[in-house]
Amino acid sequence: MNTHHSQVTVDSERSITIRDLPFEEGDDVEVFVVRRPAKTKGSGTAATLRTSPLAGLWPNRSDLPASPEYARSLREAAQHRRS
Repeated sequence: MNTHHSQVTVDSERSITIRDLPFEEGDDVEVFVVRRPAKTKGSGTAATLRTSPLAGLWPNRSDLPASPEYARSLREAAQHRRS
């Protein structure tokens, strides 16, 4: 199976045009049109984490260690692991 991938934008008439295909005139082809997922803006950055509603979600939980202490214990454990 010979395939070709193109990224195009739907125009004001809700149509698309694909040019310069690597097929010959008269070739039978199948066309699938799939909407690309929307781009997320700035996900995964420190700034988005700081403004996330998840930050500080459980500030008064006594059963969870404080973040700096927990991070320190993880680093300490990683330093003493054998390769």
